[in-house]
Amino acid sequence: MISHNIRERLDKDYVREQYSQALKEYKVNLEKGNYVVSFLLISALLEERINVSWLLLEWYGTDTNLNLVNKPTQSELIGMGIKKKIKMLKENDWIDKKTFEELNSLTRERNFLIHLSLYNMKEYTNEICERFYSMFRIIDKVSRDIKDMIDEGK
Repeated sequence: MISHNIRERLDKDYVREQYSQALKEYKVNLEKGNYVVSFLLISALLEERINVSWLLLEWYGTDTNLNLVNKPTQSELIGMGIKKKIKMLKENDWIDKKTFEELNSLTRERNFLIHLSLYNMKEYTNEICERFYSMFRIIDKVSRDIKDMIDEGK
């Protein structure tokens, strides 16, 4: 199993390859109607992008040189809820109100689906998967914009 500590040491090409593979699996399973699998993949990818965006903003806000000693710890990353991370993105103008509201809505839906999945099997649909995918694309761009901002500031 890959922890956050190990994840940060992975080669960037390997990470990119894994993202591509996960997106490919998402699309293949979506086409086959395997909505549970597609949902799990895309919701994990979206959450990971939110986490990366938060981590970069938190770290850069503390230390514009991004010294490793000031990087948020795995405990801090896990300890901060996803809704607080989304709120931080909104408060720092990385996402607009519409995106903020949709992310909060998707977070609630994700929690209902995951925590009551036994009773919600018919709720895993193409539509919910596509909503998560659309938001993943938006937050993926946000995380790239944050990286660009940091690179320009160095």
